[in-house]
Amino acid sequence: MASAARRLMICMDGSEEADKAFEWYLNHFYKESDYVNILYCAEHGVLQAAPVPAGDPSLISKLANEEEGYIIRLLKNFQSKLVEAKKIYPNIKGTVQRVTGKKPGEQIVTQAQKHHVDLIIMGSRGLGTIRRTIMGSVSQYVVHYARVPVMVIRNEES
Repeated sequence: MASAARRLMICMDGSEEADKAFEWYLNHFYKESDYVNILYCAEHGVLQAAPVPAGDPSLISKLANEEEGYIIRLLKNFQSKLVEAKKIYPNIKGTVQRVTGKKPGEQIVTQAQKHHVDLIIMGSRGLGTIRRTIMGSVSQYVVHYARVPVMVIRNEES
């Protein structure tokens, strides 16, 4: 009897930790029937807080264009990771999705519910105690609020 397809969300942000989580999934958890949604959460509001010299509105536009270019390169990189994985795992299926919001943790939880995922996979940056206490942690938020299991892959070097 064939197993039901699992709907998995892998959270990617361009970090080494996120890349390791994707690799770990492929090497240890992948099943042929999996459907993978690679999710990138672009934090909007970052440019709003950036100091900009008065009288130079073109600088804001330039910064926004540079940020958009960076995000497009990231998304293409995530898509190429799926294409490369398909060479080894020909049955892998999935998409790359971009969402924008102020808090990535909230976006991840919302998208997991919206897409009815069975499991969220994400990397851990291994923040120190003080930074984690002050800033909080995206993975900590997702583990606490997601309605599905969350697999947090630690980078062995963290």
